[in-house]
Amino acid sequence: MESTIRVNELHVSYYGKEILHDVNFEMETGRLIGIIGPNGSGKSTLMKSMLELIPRDKGTITIEGERVKSKRKEIAYVPQRATIDWDFPITVLDTVVLGTYPSLGLFKRPRKKEKQWAYHCLEKVNMERYAERQIGELSGGQQQRVFIARALAQRAEYFFLDEPFVGIDVTSEALIIDLLKQLRDEGKTVFVIHHDLTKVKSYFDDLIIVNRGVLAAGPVERVMTQEMMKEAFRSQFAFLDTLEEEAR
Repeated sequence: MESTIRVNELHVSYYGKEILHDVNFEMETGRLIGIIGPNGSGKSTLMKSMLELIPRDKGTITIEGERVKSKRKEIAYVPQRATIDWDFPITVLDTVVLGTYPSLGLFKRPRKKEKQWAYHCLEKVNMERYAERQIGELSGGQQQRVFIARALAQRAEYFFLDEPFVGIDVTSEALIIDLLKQLRDEGKTVFVIHHDLTKVKSYFDDLIIVNRGVLAAGPVERVMTQEMMKEAFRSQFAFLDTLEEEAR
């Protein structure tokens, strides 16, 4: 069995405008993988297209030699917090229980065993004392922890998280990254869209650099070079160069 995730000749467009062009990379499973790039570079589009949540113009994605469809129950996806309706009347525990649905049979409902597992997942993110709270009553960091717990409740092998550290407190971020590293150590594969370049080397094993395509993919030490950062974030670097010139 292959131990890789492959993306071949991926092209994705929105309303006739190409967002991702000819994306090709191969990543080993059992790794903690960061996805970085400037705003609007196609990071979320890449993740969603890998999961077949949005249509693609062409291209194939395989997970350990199989198509995504056959791996669906083994995949947990945590979207950006901004896309979630936090006013929906559901408790923290019931939110996490939703993560058990993929493993249930057709027309079956969660029972005591599933609720106990969901509570255990809340304990892993130190949110068990909020089990009966409405999800909208929590802080940003607490909400993110709950959705990490829901992903854990799926008993997934592959985790995909879109900007999990945006708008959360330092304590929550530290807890979440430690948990993601623990999942990696257990043999799980974790993809994380990330924005803070200062933490990339301490957070991730591998890195995918995106800017309308994949500029580089591989071990962090190899791909996160000054030259590659300038190519990927050229507009930001150009702005900094201008400020330096003006300061002279």
